Amino acid sequence: MTQDASATSTSPTPQLGTLITCPSGLSGRIRGFKVKDESTITDARLVRSGQLFSTLLRSVWLETTDPGPYETPAGGRLDWEKAAAADRFYVLIQARIATHGSTYEFRLPCPQDTCRHVILHNVELEAMDLLPMAEEMRETLRSGGTCTTRLRDGRQVRFRAMTGVDDKALTAIQRQNPQDLMTSALLRRIVEIEGVGPHPGAIKDAFENLDGPEADDLRDHIETLEGGYKTDFDLECESCGALVRTVLPLEPGFFSSRRRFSANSTARAGSA
Repeated sequence: MTQDASATSTSPTPQLGTLITCPSGLSGRIRGFKVKDESTITDARLVRSGQLFSTLLRSVWLETTDPGPYETPAGGRLDWEKAAAADRFYVLIQARIATHGSTYEFRLPCPQDTCRHVILHNVELEAMDLLPMAEEMRETLRSGGTCTTRLRDGRQVRFRAMTGVDDKALTAIQRQNPQDLMTSALLRRIVEIEGVGPHPGAIKDAFENLDGPEADDLRDHIETLEGGYKTDFDLECESCGALVRTVLPLEPGFFSSRRRFSANSTARAGSA
């Protein structure tokens, strides 16, 4: 019996990768992490320079189907240094889900000096809260402009989305003063405070003199406009009862199976 050649020739060609749409509207196809990416994950030079995430993003991003607010040359590649942190993190999360599934367990040492307990926490990545980027923030990525809001005393604050350039700067801060990371990340977004000017030192002084609730309101407003995943967690130590606020750690085990990393290699690589 002769096989119908037309039936085989018209079979659809499977599309490569997973199609995703980022908080800004950027869409494209990605792949999961491969064994060859492990040399990137454990490259101390890339970790120290803050280039790790951008290098991984260039590897897993296969195709841009809609550039969203970003300019890309015809046939060119997306510049991940200029991409919003919300989009960058979203792509890494989706690549991890495509590779190892939604469940991710991380370990966090209790911060209490008298307690040596290690807190284990399971996160369902697909269940994390996700917000789209607000249109006014998308416009800042298109135009290079800023968004504005006002403090309780009426002073205007100009700010922008955090990008890959900021990720590089925050890498050094994370190594030197990890307790300042969340405040530093917010200050990187603020371009100017009315009456203070655009000088980083003056902005830092003005921010540190805000009341706690007012600073929290400013942070919440900026992060809501940026969109993306909510990645901070409040955990409780089962041993001493201490409450710990942390952000989702992108350690080597996040990008590859934890079984593939010995304690020694994880220690050398450190946290991304």
